[in-house]
Amino acid sequence: MNTKNIFVRSGDYLALGLMFLASVILRGLSNFSSELPCGIDGMYYPLQVRHFMETGALGFQDMPLTFWIEALAAKIILICTTLSADESVILACKLTNVILPSLIVVPVFYLIRSLIENRSFSFFILVLLAFSVLNPTILVLLGVDFHKNAFGILFLYSTLYFFRSYLINSKVYFLMLSALFALMTVLTHFGCFSALLIFFILLIMVFAIDYMRNLTKTGRIQRESRTVLWVTGLIVVALPLLVFYFDTQRFEHMSNVLGNFLLSLKNSVLVVLVKGEPFLSGPRLAFFVILNILSILSVVVYFRIRKCLTKNERKILLVIVLWYICLTSPLLPRDIYERLLFIALVPLSIILIYALYHLPRKTAMTTAVVFSLFILLTVATLPKRYPVLSVQQLNELSDLSRFIKHPAKTIIITQHGLEWWTAWTLRTKVGLPSGLKQTEIPNYADVFFLIPSKEQDISIPKSSSLISNGQYFSLYKISQSIPKEEEQLVSN
Repeated sequence: MNTKNIFVRSGDYLALGLMFLASVILRGLSNFSSELPCGIDGMYYPLQVRHFMETGALGFQDMPLTFWIEALAAKIILICTTLSADESVILACKLTNVILPSLIVVPVFYLIRSLIENRSFSFFILVLLAFSVLNPTILVLLGVDFHKNAFGILFLYSTLYFFRSYLINSKVYFLMLSALFALMTVLTHFGCFSALLIFFILLIMVFAIDYMRNLTKTGRIQRESRTVLWVTGLIVVALPLLVFYFDTQRFEHMSNVLGNFLLSLKNSVLVVLVKGEPFLSGPRLAFFVILNILSILSVVVYFRIRKCLTKNERKILLVIVLWYICLTSPLLPRDIYERLLFIALVPLSIILIYALYHLPRKTAMTTAVVFSLFILLTVATLPKRYPVLSVQQLNELSDLSRFIKHPAKTIIITQHGLEWWTAWTLRTKVGLPSGLKQTEIPNYADVFFLIPSKEQDISIPKSSSLISNGQYFSLYKISQSIPKEEEQLVSN
């Protein structure tokens, strides 16, 4: 290897190290801005991890891998430090949410290196790596909570890197590593699994069309394409079965959506926007418009650079472009669209890799500068993150434990965002206002209703009695016999 190549490679690895360090610092500032977990779902992860460490099972049905990883980290911290069990769990959840999403740069880096071969340009690599971890989705939306989503994206990138390597090199160990990370994706986050499933279905379609076209034209069976189709088909069948095993509720939801997809189009984003419903506004509307404009540009990029690619690379890029269009399509039902939109930056970053290294240098440089400014804007406007509760509010919530005689047989109904803190502090079961019916009340020794004291628009069943009226929270004990007209405990 000559001196120039050594210098170029050193610059590439320096870009990798810098972006990993930048991500760790920025995520660390967000996660450790408070001694308590930040974000509306911030306490959900410590709650699940503690329950798993104490009982060997999750407290709420969910895909388990994130909590297994965080429980392992908590156990190591507990053994190696003098922190209490609760402190170790909270610290472990924060540390893993800082480090693991920052590791996204690793599969992205090797994906870049495999695509560009010897045409390295460290500025492009720096921009691409920065976009993978400092974009609004990873750094802001998934910055302090939604650990599963962030971990799932890491495993999703890894799956794509190894599966592409298998398609190009036909090495079995790449296929095995791809299958491993696909499994990890499934066990981490349902949304990332759904996106991965869409990717594999599109890949089957593109490769099947190419296979049949070649078979018709030459009369020869392409062994490699047939193997890809068999392997991908097996993955498409196996992954939903894993979801069914670990989370039947989400499997049933997925089945209902697929079974009634045409009916669900009535609630598509496009229909909602045409009706003029206040679904998207401000930054969200701008984000929606930008992503759909990029869908059009991704198609333009594909047709401009496809002749520069090998046959397999063309098929892979076509699948990636179609995947991006699917994830950002306004034809998706509203609830599904909101869950898949944040994952759309995964195929977009891969399209960007192809664009920067195959478009004319002037066009590529302009594109890189635009994305650089976008990244700088995201970092410059990074908001300070806060926990749902202050220390004073948490202390008052903890004081309510004197009213809880049988925690394991008690359920507390409260609003979303407060339920995880309630379960963590009082060690009771929790539920949302519309989730408890009259027939379920006898299953509990006590049923309480917890509301923030400043909330004025929440109605309480008349049959309930005020137990505590503190500075921050009011606690009501609900009668074991609620009149039928009051079965819905809250109306906002």
